[in-house]
Amino acid sequence: MQPLLLSAATLAPHLEALLAADHRCYPRPVDRLSRERAELLLAAAELRVRLWFDEAGEPCGYTAIHTIAAPVLALLEQPPATATDRGFVVPAQAGEAAAGVYLFNYSIAVALRRSGASRALIAGLADDLGAMAAGLPVAALCVSDAGIRVAERLGLRAHARLEVGGDGETVMLR
Repeated sequence: MQPLLLSAATLAPHLEALLAADHRCYPRPVDRLSRERAELLLAAAELRVRLWFDEAGEPCGYTAIHTIAAPVLALLEQPPATATDRGFVVPAQAGEAAAGVYLFNYSIAVALRRSGASRALIAGLADDLGAMAAGLPVAALCVSDAGIRVAERLGLRAHARLEVGGDGETVMLR
């Protein structure tokens, strides 16, 4: 399995596949990516997406990281007690200075977790993170213990808890 490597400029034709991969990775609707939030990635100043496909050619997982501006990083460093959604974490736009890097997503279909495919997905994410985050803080919102473990392997540490739509999420920072 080789991923499709995408940027903000090349993501649009693959948006449906990205949404399909996301829905396959997250059984709970509250954890799934909405079309509106996916479309925010199209305007990111700097974005790296690796879209993975299974043996049958179906989208089965993806990683996505993007830069964030100072006001977004400040909200992650000192998050409110609650938020209605993750919508406050928006990509830095053209002309905005990158103050940090946000791990937007890293997930693979349940059937492929703890497999060679999942290890390749995380290795690719680590490569992208190394290329994009040189000297910048890194942040993530994790919805599961597995997500926290991956973030910790990438050097992030639990910073705070945030209630999003009634569910707790862990703010991770490096």
